[in-house]
Amino acid sequence: MTNGRIIPLTGQEPSLSVLFSDLMTLNGLTTDQEQYDCHTAPLNLNGYVEKDAESAVFQFVGTGLKTIAITDANGNSIPTANYITFKNPNFISVNIGSADFNKYVRGVWKISALATTGGCQVTVRQKTPVGLILGFTSSSTDDVAISTQIITQRSKRILRIHYL
Repeated sequence: MTNGRIIPLTGQEPSLSVLFSDLMTLNGLTTDQEQYDCHTAPLNLNGYVEKDAESAVFQFVGTGLKTIAITDANGNSIPTANYITFKNPNFISVNIGSADFNKYVRGVWKISALATTGGCQVTVRQKTPVGLILGFTSSSTDDVAISTQIITQRSKRILRIHYL
């Protein structure tokens, strides 16, 4: 769930479950970017929010996070402080749940993060009815339905692309 990221903790966290509870119902990772220097200039990136997404979680990791900002596809500033579900000096999780998600326009969102030292990373995950599972095959007819945990997490549509 961390995509190989090291999440710096302060030792004040009573449980690691607070770090991951926001992600348990999500099924799509659409943005995962890092920048090695987030203290001289902020990491500015495009975050992708699917048109059918029901909710989204934005996670920011960096040593001494100073500022974070999120803007929806229409340029409306998201009040991130209203949606922070976990925060320590090095990690912030912003969960825009289904109750408020329709207030914002989906599409390409602008995201930024500034740290006091070193680099930072940003991930965007969402709950969406669309699933994409990439795979490889040597035959164009080898598209067999399989029943795995990933498949059953999807709720409506599945698109599998096989390419050699």
